[in-house]
Amino acid sequence: MNARPATTAPLLTLTSALLALVLPAPALAAPGPLLAQAGGVKLNTSTLQLRTLDVSQLLQTAPAFGSAALPAGLRVLQGDDAARFAALGTPTWITAAALQSSAALRQQRLDRNLSVVSGAVTARPELARLVQLAQTRPYEEPVLTIDTRSGPQQVRLLSAEVGLEQTASQLSLMQGQRRTNADLALGYARSLNLDDAALRDVQDVSAAPQAPGAGGSDTVSVSPVVTRALNNVTRATLNVRDLTQLLAPQGQGDGLDTEGNCSASANGLYQAIDFPMKKYLPDVRSQGGRGTCWAFATVGAVETTLNRDFKRRANLSEEDFVAYNKILAGQLDAADGFWPLAAAKQSQENNYRFALENTWQYNKSRERTETETPKKSGHWTYTNTCKGYPFASTCSDTVHQAPSACLLVGGKQSCGFQLAQARTAYGIDMNRTSDLYDPANRAASLFWTALAVRSGNPVLMTHDAYYLNGGGFVGDLPYGAVQHCDDNGQNCQPNKAADVQNWNHVVMLVGYVTNAELKAKLPNAPEAAGGGYFIARNSWGGCWGDGGYAYLPWNWLMKYVGRLDVNIQGTVN
Repeated sequence: MNARPATTAPLLTLTSALLALVLPAPALAAPGPLLAQAGGVKLNTSTLQLRTLDVSQLLQTAPAFGSAALPAGLRVLQGDDAARFAALGTPTWITAAALQSSAALRQQRLDRNLSVVSGAVTARPELARLVQLAQTRPYEEPVLTIDTRSGPQQVRLLSAEVGLEQTASQLSLMQGQRRTNADLALGYARSLNLDDAALRDVQDVSAAPQAPGAGGSDTVSVSPVVTRALNNVTRATLNVRDLTQLLAPQGQGDGLDTEGNCSASANGLYQAIDFPMKKYLPDVRSQGGRGTCWAFATVGAVETTLNRDFKRRANLSEEDFVAYNKILAGQLDAADGFWPLAAAKQSQENNYRFALENTWQYNKSRERTETETPKKSGHWTYTNTCKGYPFASTCSDTVHQAPSACLLVGGKQSCGFQLAQARTAYGIDMNRTSDLYDPANRAASLFWTALAVRSGNPVLMTHDAYYLNGGGFVGDLPYGAVQHCDDNGQNCQPNKAADVQNWNHVVMLVGYVTNAELKAKLPNAPEAAGGGYFIARNSWGGCWGDGGYAYLPWNWLMKYVGRLDVNIQGTVN
C-alpha cells in the first residue's frame, strides 16, 4: 500500500469517527446498562436482572441491520433462541451502514497516519521499519514464541496499523509536550521531599540542550547532568512494602487471566527491593494467545491507581474492556490490537464503568485460529475462539468475543451484542495523561520516567518485544541480537537501529532501582548498563521472566522504547 499525499483534514480519532456504530437502546420496563447520550453510549452502574423478554417488543425500536452480509461471528436467531439471547440484557445494536462507514474510516485513518509518519522518517530513522510494514503488512499481528517455566507459549504483538496510530498522535503533540513533562517531573520530585539542590538538578535536566538519541550506535552514554540529577533524586529512601497488597481484591475470578503457578525469585528485584509502587500492584496476568497487551497494561494502571488513591483493591475485567472498545470502534472483524490511549480516551468520553473479573472472565483463546480474507484487508474470520473456555455459551467467534446474534422476527432482522450487565463504580481518567518520551532527548525522557515510577505513578511503556529476551534481568542487547526477514521469511539479516519495532508491545513500568541499591540488596546481580534497572510488569503470565517481571537497564530503554505514557488513572464515582 502506498502512502497518499498529506491533506489538511484533521487526524481522525476513533471516538469522533466511529461513535455512529452504537445506537440508542430500546426503552424497556427495567432499564439496561446502555443508555444513549449526546456523545455516544454511557454505562450506568445498575445490575440488570436477567428475565425473559418479549422479542417483538425488543425489536420495535431496534434498527434493522440491512441487506448486507452478516459479519463473522453473527448468527440469526428466531423463537426461543432469540428470546434467550434477548434475556441476557439490552443489546448494543449495529447496522450494516455503520459497519461500512467504520471500515471506510479505518482505511482513511491508516492512509493518513502512513503519510504523517513517512514524513518523519528522515528525522527519526527508527520509524523506517514501521513505515515499511505499514505499506506491506499493515494488519498483521506477528506471533512471538516466548520461553516460560511452564514451557514455550505463543503471544501476539501489535500490528503496524496500531503503531502508526500512536506514532502519528505522538508527532502531532510533540512540540508542546516537553514543557508539560518538565512540570510533571518537578512535581514528582517535590513529592519525594527532595532538597533545593536536588530540585535544581531536576530542572537542569529539563532545561539542558536536546541531546541526540541513540542513533545507530550500540554504545549509549548518560550525560553528566542526568547522572548528577539521578544520584540526588535516588537518595530518597524507598518506601516499605505494605502487607495489605496480600489481601484478595474485590471481584477476583477463577484465574483464567493468569498463567502458571510461578512466583518471583528471592534473587530478583521484585522480591528483594521494596520499591514504592510495589504495595499497590495487582497480581501478574496473562493475555494468552491474543494481542491484548494494551488492555492488560491499561487495566493494570487503573487497578494500581485505584489502590493508591482510594484504597480500593479490585480485579477488573480485561475481557469486558476489550469488547467494549472493539464494539464502540466498529472493529468487529479486526485483529486484537488497539492503541491504549485511544481505548482510554473513548472509554472516558463515554463514561465507561469497568466490570469485575468474576463478572466476565478472560478467554486466552489458545486454540483460536484466524484467517485474513482477502489478504492484507484487515478483515479476519475466527474459529475455535471459545474452545476450552468454561463460559463458551456467552462467547462468540468475533474479535470482541461478546455474545452476538441477529434476531429475526416478522421479517425484520436486528443485530447486536451483549456486554456484561453488572458494572462497578470504577472508571478511567486520562485528563492529565502525558507521553514522557522525547525522541530528541531520550536521557531526559528516562529521567522523567524514573521520577514518575519512584513517586508511585505507573507508566505504560510501548517498545519492541523482540528484545525482551526472557525477562528477569535483561542485558543491554545490541541491535543485531534480533533478525528481520523478507515477506517470505527468507533473507534474514541482523537488525540495525532502523529495524527496531518500538511500537509492538505495551507493558507497565512500576519501579526504578539504581545500581547502588541493587548492590546493597543483591550484590551478585548483574549491574545495569546506564546506572539502573526499570522494573516492568508484563502480561505474559507469572512463569515468564521473574514471576512475570522484567528488569530493563537504562540503556535498553534508550534504544527500544517508543512511548512512555503516564497518568492513566482509575476513578470512583
